[in-house]
Amino acid sequence: MIYILLVIVIGCYGCKQGKSETISQIPYESKEAIKRGDVVQIGITVYNFDRFNQFITNYHKKKTDKVRITSYTIEGDPIFIDLDYDGETIEYINDNSNDAYGTKEINKVKCTKMEKKTNGQGKVEYFVSSCSKTNNYSVLSIDQRDFQYKQLKE
Repeated sequence: MIYILLVIVIGCYGCKQGKSETISQIPYESKEAIKRGDVVQIGITVYNFDRFNQFITNYHKKKTDKVRITSYTIEGDPIFIDLDYDGETIEYINDNSNDAYGTKEINKVKCTKMEKKTNGQGKVEYFVSSCSKTNNYSVLSIDQRDFQYKQLKE
């Protein structure tokens, strides 16, 4: 009887471990992230930005959508931000567990708004707000002048 109980407990623990893997992705290179369709930010360059724009459009239309923003540290470590919109709330997941100098945490929070701010120097910041834990979380930050220049060159 104890043996059967032990097998059940170990089996459930294994299932739980498998589920957490879906949140915390095994790290992958930026070329792979671009191929997967991630919105990838490396320095001032953003790849697949049209995918991010589609997510924003779907948010305004109250259509469900998911998008992953992957940024890379100077050392090349990925930081994942997953946005999962159900038509009412956005689940924001920030996973810096692969960052050698990060907090090794996966933060998950529910938010109700997606916003954009532009400052006078052309910096645009997208963020989720009205969140369950704090007011807002940054999603993507670009210098609009450099970004537009990059788009024209590519």
